[in-house]
Amino acid sequence: MICPGCQAENPVGTKSCISCGKELTHIGISQHYSPDEVAGNNSGTAISDWQVPRSVNGLTMAGFVPFGLYAFFNGMVVWGLVGLVLYSSPFYLVYLGYITFYGRREAWRNRRFNNLSEFEATMSAWNIGGIACGVIYILVILAWTWLFSNLVLVDPAACNPPGIYGGG
Repeated sequence: MICPGCQAENPVGTKSCISCGKELTHIGISQHYSPDEVAGNNSGTAISDWQVPRSVNGLTMAGFVPFGLYAFFNGMVVWGLVGLVLYSSPFYLVYLGYITFYGRREAWRNRRFNNLSEFEATMSAWNIGGIACGVIYILVILAWTWLFSNLVLVDPAACNPPGIYGGG
């Protein structure tokens, strides 16, 4: 199927161009296919990278959404479990790094979106949520750092009155 916008060749049955993302139509009527008819066209099954539109690739801040929720809601169950299990540990950075760099592509590959515009709107919402959660995390870390750096620690020698335990 040839894209009318950029003239790129697309696999038969694709709903949007893999090059520019433009919705593909045939004789003015949109084509609708079931997941069984078009294996790999964002039908909920894993597809090869050459079928992922270029605009799908990119970074996302959605990994900051807690407990692996981004991964669970976008069909990445294993990564969702990783995010859930590692949430309060330093190893959460592994999950965060993977979602930051590969989360958009994996969401496209594992969920069914009607078109690229719907995908972009959904990813924008996740990105805003991730940024908000990231800001909250930073503020909490700064508050804890400030709190613990300003604690007055009592000198143990000052608590040892004369004559007790060999004191003065």
